[in-house]
Amino acid sequence: MRERRTTTWSRMGVLLVAASLVLSACGGRFGEGSDSSSTAEAGTRPNTAGSEAVEKVELDFWTFWGSETLRPIIEKIIEDFNQSQDRIVVKHTYLPWGDILTKNLAAIAAGNPPDVIVNDIATVAQRAENKQAADLSSYIEQEPVEDRFFPELWRAVVHE
Repeated sequence: MRERRTTTWSRMGVLLVAASLVLSACGGRFGEGSDSSSTAEAGTRPNTAGSEAVEKVELDFWTFWGSETLRPIIEKIIEDFNQSQDRIVVKHTYLPWGDILTKNLAAIAAGNPPDVIVNDIATVAQRAENKQAADLSSYIEQEPVEDRFFPELWRAVVHE
């Protein structure tokens, strides 16, 4: 039983790291060619230098982490991230495990998918093959990031 709990927490830790990497990777690139609907929704704020307005980017982040233990942790991580800078606002949407996949497919079909979604790692290749996942390779620095992950987890999220 203890081994299973450790494995579950290890997996959860990897997912949190992955989500953090995605959010961190997005930080330096948003605003370059971004669509005006997302920036209009999030608004603008004056630059601290006063020379020009900085567009705020709103990221829609979906998770299925709704337990009494995990949800407050996720909300705190998001709150800390949002307060740590003024450029990106993460909006968290909790959806139960049984609903998140269905709603994601519906959102993709409608052309309005979430920006970041915590999903089942075992289906990454299938989702990529069906054009339901974004290629993030352009957001990854040139240094080999795969060394930061367990080999099994890295292989599970790489498609072609």
